[in-house]
Amino acid sequence: HGRTANFTRSVSGIESDEFARSREHAQRSRAWSRMTRVDVSTRRERLQHVARLLTLATLLDDALRVASDYAGQARTLRTLGVAARLEPAARAAVYGVLPAVFVAVQLLGVALVFAQWRPQTGCVVLFVWTLVHPFIYHQQGNLEFVCKSLTIAGGTLILLSSERSIALRKRYLEGFTAISAL
Repeated sequence: HGRTANFTRSVSGIESDEFARSREHAQRSRAWSRMTRVDVSTRRERLQHVARLLTLATLLDDALRVASDYAGQARTLRTLGVAARLEPAARAAVYGVLPAVFVAVQLLGVALVFAQWRPQTGCVVLFVWTLVHPFIYHQQGNLEFVCKSLTIAGGTLILLSSERSIALRKRYLEGFTAISAL
């Protein structure tokens, strides 16, 4: 009978030692977690702002580049023969107007998103522009140009998704506020 009591004490001692070590480990883990905790929602919002700025900066840069080299853009369009089937007078007008249209479309899209007035509409405008862009410049055979345009189009789709998420969250919160006011 004495042997059984010693065995029981030693087993329970082992179990309690392991339990104590496990508890200490859990406490250290929780302490470490509190020290290294990252506020994911704040970081996510910051990353969304950075992504928005990078995407918009790319398109804004292109608009400003076209505007600053307006004559060069008109010459490029003339060289590529974008309006080759038109009469000479109409061609000259098209080549003179197209760069302004390109700048206006990009600035409109950037402004709509950046000002948060109609950001989803702005994203769609920029997305369509980036898909049409290689064809306007007759660069659909230039793989590098097309890949760059597709990359920017992907960025505008990600931006559109983010803007939709923000709009849904805002609508949800407005609805929740209206219900709680009742």
